Amino acid sequence: MSDRAIALFWLASGSLLSATLMGEAVASASLVLGAAGLLCAGLREIEVRREMIRQRRNWLPPLRFAETL
Repeated sequence: MSDRAIALFWLASGSLLSATLMGEAVASASLVLGAAGLLCAGLREIEVRREMIRQRRNWLPPLRFAETL
């Protein structure tokens, strides 16, 4: 299970609990803020993966001049 799925579960359960305790406005606000947080985390993960691919593409194996001499 991914970290985002766990975070989404806790977000949903927390918003349901706050909906029963404080009202629907607080629950919908917490859902919006939580969704924005998950979106930022997802975008950061995508950027990290792209950077890893970019580094892998630019990596050159070490040259072995000693073996050719």
